[in-house]
Amino acid sequence: MGRRDESVPVELAGLETRFGALVVHQGLDLEVRRGEALGIVGGSGSGKSVLLSVISLLKAPHAGRLKLFGEEVDMAMSESRLMPLRRRLGVMFQQGALFSSLTVLENVMLPLTEHTRLPALLIEEFARLKIALVGLPREAAQRYPRELSGGMLKRAAVARALALDPELLLLDEPSAGLDPVSAAELDALFNTLRQALGLTLILVTHDLDSLFTVTDRVAYLGQGRVLEVASARDLTESHEPEIARYFGNARAQRFRADA
Repeated sequence: MGRRDESVPVELAGLETRFGALVVHQGLDLEVRRGEALGIVGGSGSGKSVLLSVISLLKAPHAGRLKLFGEEVDMAMSESRLMPLRRRLGVMFQQGALFSSLTVLENVMLPLTEHTRLPALLIEEFARLKIALVGLPREAAQRYPRELSGGMLKRAAVARALALDPELLLLDEPSAGLDPVSAAELDALFNTLRQALGLTLILVTHDLDSLFTVTDRVAYLGQGRVLEVASARDLTESHEPEIARYFGNARAQRFRADA
């Protein structure tokens, strides 16, 4: 067996997904480079979150090829083969998806409890380290999700996504619902975590601030495929009509001028 090439943590080729007769992706190709932050954008219904679900092994594609960390993935693979790949991924869902009946500490401990055989005291210690890593105060560990501000809730979700020390962090609309200050602070956190932990990031977002301050490249989804991959600034100058319309508003042009 040949040695895996893990310099491309995610490789999609000829991807097709659909819901009944509705085709979401058709012939989609995309590569994500190790250590980069890749943004995914596109109009409503372009399949951004569905694509994230495929990469995170939550949804099986109907056709095409998916490789994670150099390994060909088949959703029909045994759980014993899929689990090591899942442990290398961390996912932050759009609404946080924390369990409301558990404290922040218990939410962050949960993946460690389910997927490791570490002693309970060590699991708690690791969970507290993750909570501190995302900038939450110590007392936040004992709070329930309903007791947190929007920004704190997002950070708690990031802490849980980092529980198993993933190499690839998937973020679905991470700044949705946040005020501009909290959103900017979250962007700064992602940049810090990426540098400190050597993470590869994939983020689905409509937030132009995030695109310009966090990402190295941005993949634009349209017509069931990736229309273009480039830096956020370069996409504002794209001649592809759909991309030009997306980035043609005054706010996008301000970012282009400031870049």
